[in-house]
Amino acid sequence: TERILRSRGYLYDAQVVPIRWDGHTVDLEVGTRDVWTLNPGVSFSRKGGENAFGVAIQEDNLLGTGQRIGIQWDSDVDRTSVALSYFDPHFRGTFDQLGITYAEADDGDAKIFSYVRPFHSLDTRRAAGIFLNNNRRNDSRYVLGDNVGEFEHRQDYYEVSRGWSDGLEGRWVNRWTVGLPYARARFAPDP
Repeated sequence: TERILRSRGYLYDAQVVPIRWDGHTVDLEVGTRDVWTLNPGVSFSRKGGENAFGVAIQEDNLLGTGQRIGIQWDSDVDRTSVALSYFDPHFRGTFDQLGITYAEADDGDAKIFSYVRPFHSLDTRRAAGIFLNNNRRNDSRYVLGDNVGEFEHRQDYYEVSRGWSDGLEGRWVNRWTVGLPYARARFAPDP
């Protein structure tokens, strides 16, 4: 339990101490120390005579729930975009993980969805996941540094996975996972 708690990026330390046992029930005291979880960021770069800017802010422990939320603005030679993201490592009070990202750009958009039920303990018997990514944008073509045209680029990527295990047997755990990915890229003249 301490190892799982310490693996969370928003906790610096965790200790679990038994404080009372009545022969059937154990009362535990859980002590944690958290870290600063509001992460602002600014970026600037210059390449090929063009500037790129970015501003982002992300909260890694929203209201003490472990949920992550963020917003990011980027502008470079090809596009200007705004992205919103959300991640819940304990969706609806379970170990299921939910992630959603939406980005809107001046030449397209991106939508990402993931839902994962991981092997969260050594004795977990089932795991599963689904990942969906739809991305649409205009890609520029350059010749000797000059923009000579654009084409529309659409990408779809989907993946489902399933895992199973017989659980903890002695000191060993065997897990099997299968997955099925689907990837498609389409190109067209810029409308």
